[in-house]
Amino acid sequence: MPLFLSAAEYEQCSHDASLVAEKADAFIGQLYNQLETVKAQADAAAITAEQTCSLLEQKYVSLSSEFANIEFQNSQLNSTLEQRSAELAQVQAAKHQIHLKCIGKDGEIERLSTEASELHRSKRQLIELLEQKDLEISEKNAVIQSYLNKISSVTGQVLMNASLQSSEAAEKSGGGNMWEVWAASC
Repeated sequence: MPLFLSAAEYEQCSHDASLVAEKADAFIGQLYNQLETVKAQADAAAITAEQTCSLLEQKYVSLSSEFANIEFQNSQLNSTLEQRSAELAQVQAAKHQIHLKCIGKDGEIERLSTEASELHRSKRQLIELLEQKDLEISEKNAVIQSYLNKISSVTGQVLMNASLQSSEAAEKSGGGNMWEVWAASC
């Protein structure tokens, strides 16, 4: 049985050789078409592979150049690092000297703090004494004010009594104007 016909088709066409040949030609044509398609796909894949290879080569050249630049920068950074390390050692030595000075200053600050606390204590005592004196003065002022109020009250009552007496006397003596009597008493 041929590969290009099924068993049922072969039974139908087996008596006509031209029909079998025609089907064989059609099958071979399909195979050629498939072959051309596969060749075209293979050619396209080869072209794509070449282009990819070319791109990879370009990328390799670019990366090689970039790597050389990075190596150069790395060497510069290492040189800078060594310089910075030397500077850091100098700064640490200066820091140590400053730390020693700070320890001396701390002793002086402690002495000044003690003096300041003694001054604050004296100030507090003076403020308490001042508040006590202010309290005594305000109490005396309150007593004086109460005396003044009493004096004003008594003076006012005396003046009112005198005024009333004057007006009673004026009424008894013949009338007169009350305003005149009041004005005369003031």
